[in-house]
Amino acid sequence: MRILLGSPLSSASRFFFVLAVLLIVSWPALGNGPVITEFEASNDDGLTDFQGDSSDWIELYNPTSESVNLEGWYLTDDLADPTQWEIPEVSLGPGAYLVVFASGKDLRDPAGQLHTSFSLAAEGETVALVEPDGRTIAFAYRDYPPQLADISYGLGGAAALSQTETTLVAQGAAAKALIPTDAALGLTWTQGGFDDSSWQAGTTGVGYDYAGYTGLDVAAMQGRNQTAYVRVSFVVSQTKSIDKLLLRMRYEDGFVAWLNGREVARSNAPQAAQLAWNSGAVTTRDDAAAVVAQEFDITAHKDALIRGNNVLAIQGLNSSLGSSDLLVLPELVAVDVAEVDPDGAIEGFLLKPTPGRANDGAMAQIGPIIRNVTKNPPPPAVGEDLVITAEVSPSMAAVDVVRLVCQINYQTSVASLPAGGLAMLDDGAGADAAAGDGVYTAAIPFQAYAAGDMVRWYVFAVDAQRNWSRDPLFAHPTDSPEYYGTVVASPATAGDLPVLAWFTQSPSAASTRAGARASVFYDGRFYDNIFVRQRGGATVGAGSKKFVFNTGYRFRLSDDCDGVKEFNLNQNGSDPSYLRPPLAFETMQRAGCPSSLCFHMLSVLNKQVDRVGIFVEQVDTAFLERNGLDPHGALYKFVQRGPSTPVFSDISSGIEKKTRKGEDLSDIAAVVAGLNAATPEQRRAFIFDAFNLPGMMDYLAARCLLQDTDDIRKNFYFYRDTDGSGEWSIFPWDKDWTFGVVGDGWIYTSHPFLGDQVHAKDGGRQWSVFLDVMYNLPETREMFLRRTRTVMDELLQPSNTPMAQRFFENRIDELYALASPRLGNLSSAVNSLKSYFPTRRTQLYVDHNANNKTSQPAGGNAGIPDSQPAYVTITFGGYEHDPPSGNQDEEYVELVNPNAFAVDLSGWQLAGGIEHTFAPGTVVLAKSKLYASPNVKAFRGRTAGPRGGQGLFVQGNYKGHLSNWGETVYLLDRDSRIVDTLAYAGAPSDPQRYLRVTEILYNPAPGGGYDSQAYEFVELRNIGAVSLALDGVKLTEGVSYVFPPGGKVSLASGECIVIARNRAAFTDRYGAGVRLAPGAFAGNLDNAGEKIKLEDRTGNTILEFKYKDSWKPETDGLGFSLTIKDACDPDLDRWGKSGAWQSSSQQGGSPGS
Repeated sequence: MRILLGSPLSSASRFFFVLAVLLIVSWPALGNGPVITEFEASNDDGLTDFQGDSSDWIELYNPTSESVNLEGWYLTDDLADPTQWEIPEVSLGPGAYLVVFASGKDLRDPAGQLHTSFSLAAEGETVALVEPDGRTIAFAYRDYPPQLADISYGLGGAAALSQTETTLVAQGAAAKALIPTDAALGLTWTQGGFDDSSWQAGTTGVGYDYAGYTGLDVAAMQGRNQTAYVRVSFVVSQTKSIDKLLLRMRYEDGFVAWLNGREVARSNAPQAAQLAWNSGAVTTRDDAAAVVAQEFDITAHKDALIRGNNVLAIQGLNSSLGSSDLLVLPELVAVDVAEVDPDGAIEGFLLKPTPGRANDGAMAQIGPIIRNVTKNPPPPAVGEDLVITAEVSPSMAAVDVVRLVCQINYQTSVASLPAGGLAMLDDGAGADAAAGDGVYTAAIPFQAYAAGDMVRWYVFAVDAQRNWSRDPLFAHPTDSPEYYGTVVASPATAGDLPVLAWFTQSPSAASTRAGARASVFYDGRFYDNIFVRQRGGATVGAGSKKFVFNTGYRFRLSDDCDGVKEFNLNQNGSDPSYLRPPLAFETMQRAGCPSSLCFHMLSVLNKQVDRVGIFVEQVDTAFLERNGLDPHGALYKFVQRGPSTPVFSDISSGIEKKTRKGEDLSDIAAVVAGLNAATPEQRRAFIFDAFNLPGMMDYLAARCLLQDTDDIRKNFYFYRDTDGSGEWSIFPWDKDWTFGVVGDGWIYTSHPFLGDQVHAKDGGRQWSVFLDVMYNLPETREMFLRRTRTVMDELLQPSNTPMAQRFFENRIDELYALASPRLGNLSSAVNSLKSYFPTRRTQLYVDHNANNKTSQPAGGNAGIPDSQPAYVTITFGGYEHDPPSGNQDEEYVELVNPNAFAVDLSGWQLAGGIEHTFAPGTVVLAKSKLYASPNVKAFRGRTAGPRGGQGLFVQGNYKGHLSNWGETVYLLDRDSRIVDTLAYAGAPSDPQRYLRVTEILYNPAPGGGYDSQAYEFVELRNIGAVSLALDGVKLTEGVSYVFPPGGKVSLASGECIVIARNRAAFTDRYGAGVRLAPGAFAGNLDNAGEKIKLEDRTGNTILEFKYKDSWKPETDGLGFSLTIKDACDPDLDRWGKSGAWQSSSQQGGSPGS
């Protein structure tokens, strides 16, 4: 089915697009062209891309008998932007499938994986395939429903395929285990005939500290070996009917599995060459993930099965010798798939994603279509009925019964609620608004609930053929909601604190690492069947909780904040005031360091006020997105190390990989190597190329104000912008040991260099290689001290600051006033917190001031400089607007600091020809330079200096490029005062001087053997007096085209050349007499108008303008072209003005003349 955007929809096409749960679609209707047969918008543990990311994906299918060239087709998740991502030149054969990752990575190489520029929203949106005209919707899932983790959505149906599962190895199967003491067994223990009679016996799972999951305890491995060998014997009666073989694993931390001696699966394990009898997992795995089965398709190894006795052998891997737990719990399942001749296909949830092959058709449900169930209604008041509606329509047969199944708290029966649920009616009576409109209604009577009660419901519908469906779907017992719900308004929770009302049947289990399922109500939104467990590492309390939300149902703090997958609700820890963590994270944020949201929240558990908790946002991909960072970058959490050696000595312990889990640890290993380089020069070169130095300075400066004593060996994250700048940043974590809580500090607790080797803290003389290098390399020390002084003046403030203007003291009063009605009288603890600041002011402003030559503090004077002058001189130095390489991204501008002191450029700007705002923490050293660049990665890749590897401070990426025409660039300070000006004459390239766009046909008239849009073209002309080489000249916006290098194309003086969208179509209409550029442009010219950008081979702009369809109405669909009036006009800005253009004198234009 095709829908033309902008045209009215027929009733039939409207019906097709509004169905988001189930729809009958006849296969013949799909035979006209490619369709989207399946997509996955919540890919957690399924298909991975070349970087190991579990990216969203879209499956295209060609149901026709001929190949289809998809070049110029589009995929989009926004019908207002139908040309969002253009498919490159890819041919899809008859009956063939193509998987396109919807990752946001924007990769279009036909020889590699394809990745769209957008990601799919698990919460529900639209995904569409658009024809080459950029308007016609070839196939779409409009407003698809919220998606579930690792369940795809698309075309299938119970009639399409049927499958039978046979469990070969079940949970609780008989098992044997051994903790090896040497390498004597090799891999003989993985084979079927091996004698394991002397091994420890029990049942799966194998492990320890996983109550309810283990039947064979191997806790004896703790401190002895990271590996446990596991063997599970089983019998197979026949193998012929096994079409698929699946291994479902619950595990922590890693494993390798063999079937009758053949390796069939592995996860979080060393490479095969490095796997030994005492190997450990690559990194740690979260407890919550460990108890959720991860499926491994091992169908490729099904021939390893034999009739009779078989063995599944598994090497369970812990991440360290001292690991607190292990789990190896396998299930082995054989699947028999039988094809059936389908009458049609149904749109809906597919339980078994099959990217790149025919859909299994195992639909979640095929009963009546249920849509728009009432979700998150305003909480009812006591004495007020709760009205619930749902749109229900037939799928396979007429709707028979619709019921609303309700539950109050966890009560099994309520007198005013029928056991089978309330009848939902569409009769126009009672609460139902209108009869026969497809909207079914039921009212939950107010007698069923009281103040503070949790009210939950789902809609259940049955058709005349006894097919049933329910909403919510509840396909994943551990990752999907079972009910919708709300909480009855209660005066008991009134107040200024945000209220987190949560309910669980097992509060005691929720206070353990094993955790429990629960429901949460916050800010008018209800989240059902989430996971809650105890959180914490070295210092753990049952009161601190981690809340993990279902995929596609992220927790939203407000309408202005993106949802988060998980958060922590902490106790006060070592902070009797309850104020230190919120104040510490806010300090980090104000200093410019991306930090977790943190605030007080009233926890109400099962209707009873539990406590005031401290909400802390989890550092994860949602955190990265909220802070404008690439969620595809590498993220590591640093936790308690096993060995006593300083952190960043090695990667053997204390590092948890949080993203890009398909990759090894080589990137963080490179950081360790760089920090431990043999000479200061090598360390300097590494740090200046690999670290986001402004961000590092923000973190270190705020850390100094906080006097953080618990982040030396742990409690921080390292993040790399892997696909961008390649730079590493640091983010803070647990912050209760701050503002005077010294823990196991020592005499150096108050020293700004706390944590380097000289200023180690007590507790095992803990120090960090990272801190040691940052505090002792002269350049980074100077940066740190200058940034620290700036943050001191902005937040800590000198002792003579009037009390009414002091940030910390006043912010403490604000936070305490908000929480004190629930916390009670904590004035003593609050006053103790306030007393920290006068002391800290003395320590930093006096004791560690560079001018203090008298009494020296313990560990020596750090040398914090005086305040930066209000007006400071920074000048422009050298610049390069036309790099010899021809890569314009390698250009740069120097900023020179002529002063004898370092200068903090936070918030300063470059304006004029280029634009940039310098990040907080940008410090240019005394008598030194900063290089501003449009692409720091390209700058560091220059082959000639200045370049990477020279220890240069480069910042970017600035917007725009230095023009070869010459222009003016301004340097502005934080108060927008012009500090310096750079004006240069420039030297434009010949294409910039003489090449012009002279004609555009953007909306051709129909007629001929091709689609009308195939006749689009852009004409260029050489207005110079001599021949002009077009090597590397390119169209980069609107449409894409690049002239080949090597002198293959040139234009004589006054000559024109036409870049066509389709050469065959152009020649068919205009003949062979017009000179055409090689090939054709990609994309299409927008009929509504759009920006056109023409660049030379180095990326310098020749022309940049936007045409509009309103300029000349006859050019918009009547077949006339836009032609420039004066191609020699020296004012290039006029190309963007209506008056510079006229319509062609004849239909079709006059290309080439």
